[in-house]
Amino acid sequence: MGTHSRLIAVLFVSLFATFANAATAKKPVERGNADAGRNLALEACTGCHVVSDNQPFPPLLKGAPDFREIANRPNVTAASLRRTIAALPQVPRKGQMANPLLTDAELADVTAYIMTLREHRGKAP
Repeated sequence: MGTHSRLIAVLFVSLFATFANAATAKKPVERGNADAGRNLALEACTGCHVVSDNQPFPPLLKGAPDFREIANRPNVTAASLRRTIAALPQVPRKGQMANPLLTDAELADVTAYIMTLREHRGKAP
C-alpha cells in the first residue's frame, strides 16, 4: 500500500470517527417533561415557592415568587429561565436563591412545568 493510499485511508477513518462522535455526542435537553418537573418541584421547591395551587403546604420562607408569577414575567422564556436557574450561585447572598444543582434533564423538566403556568394572552382584534 502506497503512501497516498495510506493517507486516504487515514483521512477516511478520521472523517468516519468525527461523524460517529457527532452523531453520538450528548445533545442538550431541549424540551422537558412538565409532569416530571411538577413532581420534582413539589418535592424540592415548595419550601420557598408556591409551585402549584394545590401543593400540600405553604412555603416555609416568605417572599419568594410563586411559579405562576415567574412564568408570567415579561420576557421570560424557557431558555432564559434555564439559564437563570443554572447560573445561580451555590452559596447565595442573604435572601437570594441558591443553585438547586439540577441535572440538565431535571432543569428542562422543571422549566417545562413552569412554562405551562404561563397565561396565553391573545392580542385584541
